[in-house]
Amino acid sequence: MRTHVRWIVTRDYPEVLAIDAGSYPVPLGLNDLTQTLRRRMVGGTVAERAGEVVGFFVYERAGVGCTISRFAVRPDARRSGVGGAMLDRLVSKLYAPSWTTLEVVVPEDLASPAACRLLSSRGFKARLVRGEPADSYVFRYLLPAEAGAVSDSA
Repeated sequence: MRTHVRWIVTRDYPEVLAIDAGSYPVPLGLNDLTQTLRRRMVGGTVAERAGEVVGFFVYERAGVGCTISRFAVRPDARRSGVGGAMLDRLVSKLYAPSWTTLEVVVPEDLASPAACRLLSSRGFKARLVRGEPADSYVFRYLLPAEAGAVSDSA
């Protein structure tokens, strides 16, 4: 089944919040989501299949990269290519010299083996960061140098 990845719009919020509630122990509320997406340099994307939202991510751009702050796939759509399609879409937007890194911070207690495999399969490298209140894995993707050279000449 084809996955269509597009910008989030307000009519998607109920489905996004339901997916978030099924994926995080402390889910976003409508006000949290709305305020986050109104901030400068923050974007949101959804993945659709057959007209239904089956995944989403929220990211914030800073410096030469961005950090994905929320990333979730509806439980019945997991391990079907939705997460990969969303990551591929974001990676395809990288270009040198202005946007060359992506980071995903995953609290250690939320780092499922499937999520770790997905990020690793897309070229993200993980490192454990000890911190307060909890330890986290930081998955980082760097735009390959040769890809930057191609983008610069285009």
